[in-house]
Amino acid sequence: MLSGRQFPAPEAFQLGQVELVVPRSELPKRTLALAREVAGNSPVGVAAAKHLIRRSVDLDTAAATALSQALHDPLDGTADDAEGIEAWLDGRAPAFKEP
Repeated sequence: MLSGRQFPAPEAFQLGQVELVVPRSELPKRTLALAREVAGNSPVGVAAAKHLIRRSVDLDTAAATALSQALHDPLDGTADDAEGIEAWLDGRAPAFKEP
């Protein structure tokens, strides 16, 4: 970032800066697939993860870890938590309900 150097997508992937690299022709299809995957997760869990991502940018590792734990703890014991565990044990996709 500090150098301003641009690098190709495969190198960004190799450096861990991006999660996925796909050919341009597959981008719309893969984007929708990823969006569906995220949408299939617990809404409260996704909201907590998004909050953590936004907030942790300005935090040191210890503070980001503490925030992560603070956001995670209230999720333990929720209906979505129980459903996720039960679905995993049953070998099925979870049906999350919490908004």
